[in-house]
Amino acid sequence: GSAGGVLDSRASVEAALSVMQERENVRALVELLQDAAPPLYQALIADRDAYLARSLRAALADTGGGPTRLRSTVVGVVGLAHMDGIEAALTGGGGGFDAGFGLVVPPLAGAVAAKPATCQRSPGP
Repeated sequence: GSAGGVLDSRASVEAALSVMQERENVRALVELLQDAAPPLYQALIADRDAYLARSLRAALADTGGGPTRLRSTVVGVVGLAHMDGIEAALTGGGGGFDAGFGLVVPPLAGAVAAKPATCQRSPGP
């Protein structure tokens, strides 16, 4: 009946969302998009990754008009599909930023805390 279909549909959506909370699954989806539709990948993922990485870098350097020195921490909450690209850009893996940039990735998927001169990963789910 109709109620069973709604419940089945809701369970299906919840199952799909659960799968998409795993970084490896999202990584596979992003790679599929890159292979199947490169212009769409460029617009939705790569360009946004570069912009977000530049924004995090700028936020670290912005001291509100005070002396020029890096802030100690900047936190960015991003979609899981952007994690790899932002990490690569900030740590020198393809975005032109220096390798002295560190990232702390907490268990909450999609949250990135950037710290200069350290590189740590917390265990994720």
